[in-house]
Amino acid sequence: MGRRIARRLAVTKCADVDEYYKYILNNPSEVHILFREFLIGVTNFFRDEEAFEVLKTDIIPELVKRTESDSEIRVWVPGCSTGEEAYSLCLLINDYLEKNSLAKNIKVFATGIDKSALQTASKGLFPESIVSNIPNYYLGKYFIKQGNQYLISKKIRESIVFAEHNLLNDPPFTNLHMISCRNLLIYLKPDAQRKVFDIFHFSLKESGILVLGTSENVGDDKRFRPINAKVKIYETIGRTKILTSDRLKDKPSKNREVSEMQLYNNIDYSREIERLPGYSVKSIVENYFKLLAIVNENFDLIYIEGDAIPYFKFPSGSPSLNLSNILNNQFSVHVISAIRKVLNTKKNYRVNTIFTHDNSKINISIDFIYMESPKKIPYVIMVIVEGEEKKVINAKEIDLSLEKETFYKELEQELQITKENLQATIEELETANEELQAANEELLASNEELQSTNEELQSTNEELYTVNAELQEKILEKAEIQTYLENLLKHSETGLLILDNQLTIKRYSPKIKDIFKIIDSDIGRSIEHINHNIVDLDIYEIFRNIIKNQEDIEIEVKTEGGKYYKITSSFMELGLYEVKHGVIIKFEDITDIKEEKHFLKAKYHILSSISDNYKISGWYFDVLENRIYWTKGTYNVFGFKTANFREDASKYMNKVIENVDKPDLFKTSWDKAVKKGTPFELIFNYNTPKDEKLTIKIKCKAIKENKKVVAVVGTVAQVEAESK
Repeated sequence: MGRRIARRLAVTKCADVDEYYKYILNNPSEVHILFREFLIGVTNFFRDEEAFEVLKTDIIPELVKRTESDSEIRVWVPGCSTGEEAYSLCLLINDYLEKNSLAKNIKVFATGIDKSALQTASKGLFPESIVSNIPNYYLGKYFIKQGNQYLISKKIRESIVFAEHNLLNDPPFTNLHMISCRNLLIYLKPDAQRKVFDIFHFSLKESGILVLGTSENVGDDKRFRPINAKVKIYETIGRTKILTSDRLKDKPSKNREVSEMQLYNNIDYSREIERLPGYSVKSIVENYFKLLAIVNENFDLIYIEGDAIPYFKFPSGSPSLNLSNILNNQFSVHVISAIRKVLNTKKNYRVNTIFTHDNSKINISIDFIYMESPKKIPYVIMVIVEGEEKKVINAKEIDLSLEKETFYKELEQELQITKENLQATIEELETANEELQAANEELLASNEELQSTNEELQSTNEELYTVNAELQEKILEKAEIQTYLENLLKHSETGLLILDNQLTIKRYSPKIKDIFKIIDSDIGRSIEHINHNIVDLDIYEIFRNIIKNQEDIEIEVKTEGGKYYKITSSFMELGLYEVKHGVIIKFEDITDIKEEKHFLKAKYHILSSISDNYKISGWYFDVLENRIYWTKGTYNVFGFKTANFREDASKYMNKVIENVDKPDLFKTSWDKAVKKGTPFELIFNYNTPKDEKLTIKIKCKAIKENKKVVAVVGTVAQVEAESK
């Protein structure tokens, strides 16, 4: 729901929920649009092919077999949307009956709360796109093409009743063989789901079929056992024969301090029925009556047990459980008159009458039993018996003709009293209205003046509010950016200096203080007024040239303390409304790099001098990188070119091994040094690439870290051949 409200906020361009609420107040049609947004109407024919295949091959044949004694198959599809699922089930059942030459009616109750979707469903007219979801067999047999649409056959349409119905609040359908409620429960909370399962178990006959969506299940409800757990098809165990009023009716008005319905719901009706002499609940349910109902003193139905049809009718629309709205017209006057008499006299009565249903006349006997709860709340138990008379308790029989006249006379008396009271009330209201009218005219004149002033103030206030909100947002953004910038400069390991096109200091990092004698109060001053310790260079002229030429530079400078810095610059633009040129100047300390470079250069010359004077050369093999580093003299001894000072070790060592007189010894010693760190000192005869024969001495030792060889270092020296 949150996502769908957010979508409407975006469509209506409302900033927040409060603004959207005001929008709804000014645009009542938005309520209906939002309501339709909440309704999720995703459906199509034979949705989830695997589930419908199981229904076709396994469930429907068994269902038809179980209903041999019933005149019709009754199915309920709650949350039917535009009816595709209801039509799909009806198609499968009808097709099976026709193929097996079975004469049986089908009645599918397809319900929902979306009036527009129900109207679409009842027409049975669908777009051409449905052909991708319906097998060709069913498409050709049950659909008629009309232009670019398909109309489902009349026989199937007449088998389905589409009705507006609230699953949680309206009275349920009864004596059902199957309920298909797929992909609806996932949108309900656990408490509502448990309530729905209570209703389903009450509505289904014993061993009735319940079909759920693939993402739904019955949880730990033991009243349903799985037939096919994969596609979520269940069978009921037993049957709920009592459904209390909190399952049939929405919550009563919150304006009452103590709800009458709550008082009635606190009564244990099963225990109250046990008070009838000679009968238990079980014996009454199994052997006695067609219908048992309990009615309160306001003539509201608060408890029902048995088959309510055809004695009660539950119309679509807003639910009502008052007897005047739900009783069959054939005997509504008799029943209401009898209940009124029972409540007035506190005595039990019986009515014998004839009831017509399906062109058949049925003799019925209705017992009206006066009862009181432990809190002295009166109510009436009404028991309807078909056929021969069976008595629950002794009760006086009512003469229907006399009671009918009495009932009409009481109604006329009540109507007359009501008219008189209404007339008196109207006269009082007219007098009060005249007084209020005079006061209202005075207030109206004042109100018009205030309204005009208020509109002007409101307009000004809205403009100020908008401007203030924008400014507040900009201030927050600026503060956030400022914080990021300050932290970036504070923790920078390099010296950063930001100048505008007038060489005015805008920002700097702490490291810049090693070069310029700058303090926080110098921000806003020209950098030319700040002393520095850079030698042999006019740094201010450098800054001016950067601004003038708008070009980046990279130079090295030295300070009085002997430190070296590399200066780089990046041209930039400053300002929001008035763009100004500026520059970021970076001072990177390269003193250590400079010293290391000088040191390495000195070492290189020293080693070169030793190598040249004493004909001793060195090498270093990095085991981890498989790289070998040779001095110039080493290249000369082995007769290789110095084109690449850093080479793959295997490339050159293989060449050396190939040209010594003891290659196996050299290779074995080399491998031990690399792998185990074993030092060696060997003398070989070596043939250079120019076919010169030399006698060389190779010394080697390993360098270890954490007992692991990481490098091998050694020397190569040319020696005189040993005398034989």
